[in-house]
Amino acid sequence: MTVHVFESTQRLAGHVVFLSAGPPADATEFLIDAFEEAVISCARAVLSEGGRLVFGGHPAVSPLVAMVAGEYVRWDAAEPLIDIYQAEPFRGHLPDETLRLFNLGHARIHWTPQMNREEFEPGGPLPKESLGEMRRRMIGETNPVAMIAIAGKQGITDEYDAFRELRPKAPIFLLPRTGGHTRDLVGRFAAINAEEEIHLEFDPPAFYPIVLQNVVARIAAEGSAYA
Repeated sequence: MTVHVFESTQRLAGHVVFLSAGPPADATEFLIDAFEEAVISCARAVLSEGGRLVFGGHPAVSPLVAMVAGEYVRWDAAEPLIDIYQAEPFRGHLPDETLRLFNLGHARIHWTPQMNREEFEPGGPLPKESLGEMRRRMIGETNPVAMIAIAGKQGITDEYDAFRELRPKAPIFLLPRTGGHTRDLVGRFAAINAEEEIHLEFDPPAFYPIVLQNVVARIAAEGSAYA
C-alpha cells in the first residue's frame, strides 16, 4: 500500500496581502457576481497559503471573507490571519459579519483615530479625512507585500494611491473585469513609472479561483523581496 502525505506549503507564512475591494460603481448582475467570486477566491488563496489578509472592513467584503475564514483556522495559530482596519467614526456601525469575524477569533479589528471631529451616519457623507488616516495606518503598519484590487468605487483609487506612496516597490494586481474603479485604474497603467510593477488579470469571473491562485503563487515567489 502506498501512503501519500499532503501538507500545506504555507508559502505566504509571515507575509501580509492587502485586499482593496468593494462593490463596483457600475453594479450589473455580471459585475456583482465577478466581485463576489473574486473576493472569495482571494481570501481562500491567501489564507490557504498561511498569509495574513488585511482590508478596510467594507460591509460588502466582510461577509464574503467570513464565508471562508473558518475553513483556514489553525489550532496552533498564535493570532488571527485577518486584520480589519476601521476608522473611529464607524464605531457602532459595523456590519454583523465583521463583528462575527472578530467574535469567533478569525480577525482582529484595529481602530484608527477620528480626524477633525468627523462623524458618520448611514446614508450621510463619508468621513474622508478619517478614512484617509485609516488607509495610511493600515498600509503603513502592516507593510503588505502586495495589493489586490477588486471592483470598488473611489476608495479603491484612494487606496491605490496610498499603496503606491507607502509601498512603492510592492506589486499591485488589478482585476479589471470586476468593474468599478479597478477597471478605471487600468487607464493609468501606461502613465506609471516603468520601475513600478502592476500586474493585470483579465480572466472572466468563472476562472477567478484559478486567477487568484496564480496571483498568490507569484506573490509567494516574490514576497520576500517586498517584506
